[in-house]
Amino acid sequence: MNLKRLSIGLALIATGVVFTLGSLRLWIAMYPDAGDPKNLSCVLWKHGLNNDMDLNAVLGIMTHDAYSENLV
Repeated sequence: MNLKRLSIGLALIATGVVFTLGSLRLWIAMYPDAGDPKNLSCVLWKHGLNNDMDLNAVLGIMTHDAYSENLV
């Protein structure tokens, strides 16, 4: 009984990891341009998770961002 629960739990976790990695890979493939506001590195920067973002590039990106007022 315990082994069955463990295997089901591990299968669900593995499915979640594969789905998450696949979604990230799809996102990167859909928005490869560094000047796109939906690019993963830009989205991470907007949420404070990418400190290596070039701030000069961000100024150009903000003109295309629909929510640039929140960043300023």
